[in-house]
Amino acid sequence: MKSLKKIVVALLTALLVLALLSSAAYIAAESDHDCSGEDCAICMRVEVCVHTLRSIMNAFTACAVFAAVYKISVYLVKDLFSAADYAGAPLFKVKLLN
Repeated sequence: MKSLKKIVVALLTALLVLALLSSAAYIAAESDHDCSGEDCAICMRVEVCVHTLRSIMNAFTACAVFAAVYKISVYLVKDLFSAADYAGAPLFKVKLLN
């Protein structure tokens, strides 16, 4: 089961990198084309590639922000629980008189 997950993750990563590279390559190749006017098919495709790159970068940014917030919240919650454990420990001690 773990190997299947690794294969799927590797495949999705490869597809994402392929989308990034192909969009960037198309933009670079067609950046100085002879535009035929408002309904230029190449300009429309370049806009789609730019939109794809922006969407992927926005997703990367959202994931990075989510990961940072998650790490910070886990760190803060861990500190709160460890401080509560130390503060409450003396209250539960029982003195044995036997």
